[in-house]
Amino acid sequence: MDRVAVTYQLTCEAGEDPELKARDIAFEQTAELPPACVSEDIRDRSVGRVESLTPQGGDRWRAVVSFPVGTVGESVQELLNVLFGNVSLKSGILVTDLDLPPAVLGEMQGPRYGVEGIRRLCQVPDPVPLLCTALKPVGLSCTELAALCRKFVLGGMDIIKDDHGLAHQRWCSFRERAARCQEAVNRANEEAERRCVYFPNLVTGSPRLGDDVTYLSSLGCAGVLVSPMLLGFDTVRWLAESSGLAILSHPALTGAFFREDHGIAPELLLVGRVGFQLFGGHLVGEL
Repeated sequence: MDRVAVTYQLTCEAGEDPELKARDIAFEQTAELPPACVSEDIRDRSVGRVESLTPQGGDRWRAVVSFPVGTVGESVQELLNVLFGNVSLKSGILVTDLDLPPAVLGEMQGPRYGVEGIRRLCQVPDPVPLLCTALKPVGLSCTELAALCRKFVLGGMDIIKDDHGLAHQRWCSFRERAARCQEAVNRANEEAERRCVYFPNLVTGSPRLGDDVTYLSSLGCAGVLVSPMLLGFDTVRWLAESSGLAILSHPALTGAFFREDHGIAPELLLVGRVGFQLFGGHLVGEL
């Protein structure tokens, strides 16, 4: 229980040794030196270890490589680096599963709200379905988007999120859009006696990010939409811990990982153990 176990699907080229490929992952992701250059004490302390290697038919193999908890450290960034750092530059290596021990799970708590918290925000009891929609398309004015918000609330939506392409366009600025849409949602909620919530797309970087979060909180926004691959994993962690806002995570740019034989499997990155820790549990985060 003191090691992080990662499952890789290896696709070997003609003449490529699967045992050497698996061992290369273990060393490349930790010591980053040939085995002959690594002392025994360093191997015991920090180097990955091939736990199993199973043929999957044809040129594919299933390899389980474990890494000491101390190598992973205490951050999401280093966890990802150990899973798929240098070997992401190679080929035929697909991360398909991950087993995190309690020591790591204790540092990475996952969603702050989760499904139950979102239901409380929207005042929607289980098992009634939560309904979510996106404001689009890019090109509408703030006034037009706010009018859509009103229609969505009256139509029965529980969550209205900005489309991930809505940012700070000259025809629709971030702060004006957030203010107008939140106001429209508030008025429609009063009219319909509902509790629909609006999540603006937070796409600005530092140092303005903190000011924008404060501004959204002052408007009464209950949450935000973020794209962790664009904004940064540690920034999303900081938002979850410090802002008090619920977070919906969008998968923008994650498709760069989704090749048949190389990358990180989408069911792991978006909704599996990695997704739970990094994206809040789903394609749309807290949901």
